[in-house]
Amino acid sequence: MDPRVRSVLEDAVRTRTGARLVFVDRNGARTTRLVEPVGFYSFEGSWSLVAWCRLRDSGRPFQLSQVQRAPTRQQFEPRDLDAVLGWEPNQRGASVTRRKQPF
Repeated sequence: MDPRVRSVLEDAVRTRTGARLVFVDRNGARTTRLVEPVGFYSFEGSWSLVAWCRLRDSGRPFQLSQVQRAPTRQQFEPRDLDAVLGWEPNQRGASVTRRKQPF
């Protein structure tokens, strides 16, 4: 991944600034999405940006290796990471229960 893109996304998460992602989807099509970055997620060595996708109106992972550009756009109200991931808190408040498979 381009270190400049990673830096922009890290800043977007930190400052709660929306980003317009230009990425190659799993079918090889170039796609643009306006997203609200929430954090990062790693699974089996592959890093993804966890973000609220305004087009799909739901939380989505975007594999960092597929992101080509990510200019930032506007400030947004923060979303709860558990809600974006589709997790429900247990009785002690820890987020361990999956409500659904959001990705």
